[in-house]
Amino acid sequence: MEQTPSPQVTSATSAAQPLQAIVDYLPGITIAGAKPSLLEWGLDDHIRLFEMDYDTKQAKSVIFDASVGAITKVTGSMIMLTFHTGGNKYNVQFSQTAAGKMGLGAVGMAFAYQETKNSGINTWTNRLKATGIETKVMGWGWSIKWGLILSGVIFVGAIIYVVATV
Repeated sequence: MEQTPSPQVTSATSAAQPLQAIVDYLPGITIAGAKPSLLEWGLDDHIRLFEMDYDTKQAKSVIFDASVGAITKVTGSMIMLTFHTGGNKYNVQFSQTAAGKMGLGAVGMAFAYQETKNSGINTWTNRLKATGIETKVMGWGWSIKWGLILSGVIFVGAIIYVVATV
């Protein structure tokens, strides 16, 4: 029987506590099937992802369990990490509300940045890098640049559409 931890989030690790974060597991590439989950870096140097019961917030089943050495790399963005183990990928999103705000242009990006700072992703990214796991995470500078470009393209497209339909 698999022992499941309590879904208490810790922002820093100590010798007596695992590192934990409440995240959304994304089995696909969209948030449509997002599952509330608990990401845990255990004292035994295993990283586990537990699916949580939506109502009780209790961990109920293991989605993945890998030793730190079995994780080949971690990729992602400022709100999501993808753990690569063997031929499998596991996407975890640290802030679903930040993801929604990112589509609202520069102002949305600023609010998303604030939410993400408190999500725990930086703690996880720093620890992964310190352990020597190949970690490639696109930062906010990249996202803001492309977000502004995309917002500009949408704005110009909207003006062209309005002018063309008048």
